[in-house]
Amino acid sequence: MSSTQGSVEERLPPWAVSAALTRHHGQLFSLLDRTILSNTLICCGAAVAEPLMGIADTAFVAKLGVVPLASLGPNNTAFSFISFFAAFSLSVVVTDRISTCRAQGNPRGGELSMSVAITIAVYLGLAFGLGMLLLPRQVLTLIGANEEIMADAVAFMRVRALSVPALLVSIAVEGAYRAFLDLRTPFVVIAAAAVLNVALNAWLLFGLSFGVRGSALATTASSWLAALSFAAALHLQGGQRFSPEGGEASEQKPRSHFLRDGVLFWRVCGSPVWRREAAVLCGRCAVLVMRASMIVAVYSVAGAVAARIGTAEVAGHQVLRQLLSLQVCLTWAYMSVGQSLVANLYESGAEGRATAGKVAERVVLYGTLTASVLCFGTWLARDSLPSVVVDDASVLRAIKPAMLPACVMLLASANNAFEGVLLGAGDVVFCTRSFFPAAATAVAILFYSLWWHADLRAIWWALACYYCILFALFFARATLPGMNGPLHIFWRRSAPESKFE
Repeated sequence: MSSTQGSVEERLPPWAVSAALTRHHGQLFSLLDRTILSNTLICCGAAVAEPLMGIADTAFVAKLGVVPLASLGPNNTAFSFISFFAAFSLSVVVTDRISTCRAQGNPRGGELSMSVAITIAVYLGLAFGLGMLLLPRQVLTLIGANEEIMADAVAFMRVRALSVPALLVSIAVEGAYRAFLDLRTPFVVIAAAAVLNVALNAWLLFGLSFGVRGSALATTASSWLAALSFAAALHLQGGQRFSPEGGEASEQKPRSHFLRDGVLFWRVCGSPVWRREAAVLCGRCAVLVMRASMIVAVYSVAGAVAARIGTAEVAGHQVLRQLLSLQVCLTWAYMSVGQSLVANLYESGAEGRATAGKVAERVVLYGTLTASVLCFGTWLARDSLPSVVVDDASVLRAIKPAMLPACVMLLASANNAFEGVLLGAGDVVFCTRSFFPAAATAVAILFYSLWWHADLRAIWWALACYYCILFALFFARATLPGMNGPLHIFWRRSAPESKFE
């Protein structure tokens, strides 16, 4: 093997070199297969742990009565919006920037990206938190809280507002750990925070009788535990995490004060390099916020249409959303893992890009297989699965005709894997633009179904079409040479073959 080839292989992570792409005698999966599947399961576990924290809040507050329980509704909407938009913008951009710097052997660049992301998370979190702290009634009125629940809702929001900076910092640092391909640390931190949240809820609500403020305080404390744990882990591990995974040490020595620079940004914001990186992160976050807005719009319109059809239909819609959301967490995890794996390779030269294509093929194959299993499993259990959640006959009748489009939606959720590998290759603008036709089609079908007084089936066909359009666009971009995508997986290139073929 030539010295050039050797240096390329040394720069690539262990799971990406030729030996990792092939199964060995006696092994069911290659190293790459095990890396994809293990990280996907861990990522899925972390994604499920956060909703479970919200379920714990709801279960404890429900013991206090109907009004305290109802006061959680508008609060959960407000904080879920912040978390969702940050996860689908800031976290994705952080993963992309740090992974790219690792692929390029540029740890200083990764530290700079992390520093700027911390600045955005801390000060945007302070702005949102301060707004909720000072104007809780106005925020809750905007969301739709009524006077009956306003007192409890305001009390909850004023305490929970203190957690917003911690929430955004955790989301930003979680994006960095995805770039490091270390998904165990986020899982452990989030799971520990969830356990603390349950324990504090029990103590503060029933031991100290703090009411809804106790629940908010428990969630706030667990959020700060997660943020401080992430920051401490990142600091103790040092800047070495920003260096390439399997490669030679970079000539650039990582620095250890990127967290301090992120909090005390005025010490470094005069640097042109810092300002340029801040502009890049903010610009890419703005693009991805549009993508997140369209996702929220589609599901919000679907919920509103279901509410106008009838009580049984809106209840059935919520049951189906809960059942499918847990399953889609698994296919969504392929998006996160695919982005991380591909981004850690794509900018490491021609050989890295060739290997990124091979890795992308494996990710989308597993993602498609997983979506297929979920689809057909749900279809086989279509008569019994909804009854696990609800036993009302009218709700079950409303759900029954919607099971076919719901299963089609699960099958098309393989789009998450394709989107992940495209994001890893830097195709952010195309991915965002793809949501425009998908969202427009879904909203048009939803309004049409409302006009013709359709049942729940029409709503879920709209969501299925939304997913199918995304799948078709991402599949075409990732595979067809005529789409001018960055990967062209499943097609042999005319360029010289990689040594990893």
